[in-house]
Amino acid sequence: LDSNITHPASLLLHCDGANDGVVFTDSSFFNFVPTVNGNTHTDTAIKKFGTASAQFDGTGDFLSYTAADQWDFGSGDFTIDCWVNRNNDTGRVGVIGNWTSMSAPFGGGWSLEINASNFIDFYWDYGANYHQLLGSTAITGTGWHHIAIVRNGSNWQAYLNGTSEDSETYSDTIDTTTNDLV
Repeated sequence: LDSNITHPASLLLHCDGANDGVVFTDSSFFNFVPTVNGNTHTDTAIKKFGTASAQFDGTGDFLSYTAADQWDFGSGDFTIDCWVNRNNDTGRVGVIGNWTSMSAPFGGGWSLEINASNFIDFYWDYGANYHQLLGSTAITGTGWHHIAIVRNGSNWQAYLNGTSEDSETYSDTIDTTTNDLV
């Protein structure tokens, strides 16, 4: 999640574990421990790799991590990537971020979500404004989809399954925040 050369990953979750488990081990150097909310658990029947995946039923399920400098990207380069399986659900869902709400502007920070049209939607606050990367391919049905958000200098990219969904050029500094990562 960050461009720190010494510790290139700020958070690394494989979501391995037993069926219906509630342990989510961070394999990065930082070993962040989440608060498990709702019915969030590991599921061994539906997984991309390893022994399990995280399962969220859409009703108050999420992992939260105490605010940390590692989630404040500022003007640095970073990559956020994850695998998602919608399991036939549709509509707006937060994937990861340190936003205040799921409505822009967020009060600092950034947000990766799948919007109401089922597209990748990445927002970030800078000053009293926000910018976004917006995908154009709907993420629906079942099956795994790879999402990546990449900032390299002033170049911003959103990818879905290895294909660029949006490319923008901004020199923004993402606002810092004391919000937890969710």
